[in-house]
Amino acid sequence: MFPYRELIESSSRLADVELLVEVNQHCIADANVLLERIDPVLEATREIALQECEVPVEFKPDFFSHHSDDVLKLNKLSSAVRFASDVAAFNGDFDKAALYGIVHLDLANATRRGGLIVDHLVAVAISDRGVNALRSLRNRFDEGVRGNLLAALSRHEREREAHSEIVARDAKWEAESGCEDDGNELSEDDLFDPDSELSIEQQRDLVQFIKAFGNRPEAEMQAIYADLDRRALAMTRLLSVDLAIRSWKDRTGHYPHSIRELEPDILSSVPRDPFTDGDFIYRRSEDSFELYSTGPDKTDSGGQFGCWLAVASGGYDLCLDAFDCCLDCCAVESGPGLIRRLWSRLWSWRRLDFVNNAAEQ
Repeated sequence: MFPYRELIESSSRLADVELLVEVNQHCIADANVLLERIDPVLEATREIALQECEVPVEFKPDFFSHHSDDVLKLNKLSSAVRFASDVAAFNGDFDKAALYGIVHLDLANATRRGGLIVDHLVAVAISDRGVNALRSLRNRFDEGVRGNLLAALSRHEREREAHSEIVARDAKWEAESGCEDDGNELSEDDLFDPDSELSIEQQRDLVQFIKAFGNRPEAEMQAIYADLDRRALAMTRLLSVDLAIRSWKDRTGHYPHSIRELEPDILSSVPRDPFTDGDFIYRRSEDSFELYSTGPDKTDSGGQFGCWLAVASGGYDLCLDAFDCCLDCCAVESGPGLIRRLWSRLWSWRRLDFVNNAAEQ
């Protein structure tokens, strides 16, 4: 069996598993029981050659209707890996938590390699979960674990398929499947999510924004996807540099004056900010340091950090702790950021709607 099919088969075993949303002292007993239940699936996943996985794209309309189930299964598997990481961390097993983080990075690559834009978006989400889990524990890892993570992060980037290749493949799929000429329309009711944190009224307003956004040129849409890809890459690179800085501190007793001091002893080469192709911004103090990317606006906002929606709108910098930031904490209009997020979902839904209709015909 091809590695990708093995991965899907492994993910399928989680279909009836309800994961806990949070791991804390009140539910750790239940969490440990649940982890024991899903551990065989996680072990089977680790034994799969994730580095050889490749999405088996077929350039015909009904491919996506079948493949959408695979995408959902991989997303569920990613949630299970994150859950296992959280349980390990709560139990104080930071070595195992780091191991699950590495699995997450490999799973992200396995999800995007050979795939379409939808696979890319899911891979970005999977990468986010892995980086978020690791960055939250980065001050708990010892020198040995940091070394393993730095090697894994370097390998992750080497094996990461270029976004340009995914875009080219997606365009070929649309052209050969006829998806770009679907002409189907979804009603507003189809877009409302009863489980959303937003009210129906707020969702209705956003739908109107989304419709206008959908009329934007294809080049603008692709720019949004490209920025998401750069953000995911920036976060893995920031994690690498952050871990290297901490190793430097352990070895020397102080933080480096410049991140260039990290090479070649700790990093063979210091990764660059994918938004500027220059160094990440680094400032040190006696007992701490700041490390961040400028984000898409390529402007240093002086260490004013925000969530991605705020960073993408401009005036905020991107750091590893962006996962902890919320839009309400940032002085930025919420509309454009939410439009971008929801449009990605709408784009997927429209495609799925089209291919299902085509399959039925």
